[in-house]
Amino acid sequence: MHALWLRWLLVCAVAVVAFGVGGAASAHLPKVIVVQTDGGTTKVWTFGATVADALKDARVPVGPRDRVTPRYSVVLSAGMRITVRRAFPVLLVVDGGKNVVNTAAATVDEFIEESGVRLRSSDRVYPMRAASLSPGAMVRIVRIDTRVITKEERLPYGRIARPDAALPRGMTRLVQAGRPGTQVRRIAITTADGVVVDRQSLEAVITRLPQDRILGIGIRHLFA
Repeated sequence: MHALWLRWLLVCAVAVVAFGVGGAASAHLPKVIVVQTDGGTTKVWTFGATVADALKDARVPVGPRDRVTPRYSVVLSAGMRITVRRAFPVLLVVDGGKNVVNTAAATVDEFIEESGVRLRSSDRVYPMRAASLSPGAMVRIVRIDTRVITKEERLPYGRIARPDAALPRGMTRLVQAGRPGTQVRRIAITTADGVVVDRQSLEAVITRLPQDRILGIGIRHLFA
């Protein structure tokens, strides 16, 4: 019975060692990896464990702004495709400045997010955010601002002439002096990069009513 127990333990130990050696060997078997760059597609045999290892074995240099998919740390698997998108210059126009930025972003939206520009809901982006990017492209961000101002305005007074039987014909008498009124108007002004593009009157509140000018006109005959 004791001999059988020892034999069983020996078999288990051999199996464990064999499994470990086999697993380690398979982990270091060469794999065919496909590397795609702007210059074309190549296949490389690699013993590496990660995407970074495969790129090194493929002798594919990667710049600081280039985009590698999947990430460097991803573990390799046979037949995996690695894409390297080379960075290219894009002109960014925003907030009164122009800057050439190297990027590997595929769309305008990705480029804006990568460049760290803070967009507001009212801003306009040219070309549209879903548009694809290519070398030499220009991305322009127009800042749209709306502010409300108040403006005081004069209200003209009316002029009224009234017949006055107490005055001889041809004579006039100032019954009431005219006085202009005032109102305060609220105006929404919209600017695009500081240039006024729209004005809208929101409301007007009368703060003082105008007072009509009243003039008495004589109608009495001198020799009635």
